Amino acid sequence: IPGEKEKNYIKNKIENALQHERAKEWFSGRYKLFNECAILCNNYDKEQKNFRPDRVMTNNGEVIVVDYKFAKKSEQHTKQVKDYMNLLAMIGYSNIKGYVWYIDRNEIEEVIR
Repeated sequence: IPGEKEKNYIKNKIENALQHERAKEWFSGRYKLFNECAILCNNYDKEQKNFRPDRVMTNNGEVIVVDYKFAKKSEQHTKQVKDYMNLLAMIGYSNIKGYVWYIDRNEIEEVIR
């Protein structure tokens, strides 16, 4: 980070984001965590695709997928998380929840599959 002003700005953004009620739970230490782990699958042409959700957490059969965004809201973001959720369902997980976390606004949007 180039300067003190930028460093403080980013530090404040992160501290504020982590105060979100839902995020507090995600960072509580109760979840087994998978950061940017690849989910591999073959498409119709038998070409292997690699998907990387920002954060996947598991606890007692529950799976939570979170994708961080620093841009304006977009349906593409919701679709991306739905795709991750569907892939996890295909490999055997059942209790899956998904979220898009818009960091700049500290807004967490639930994605329904």
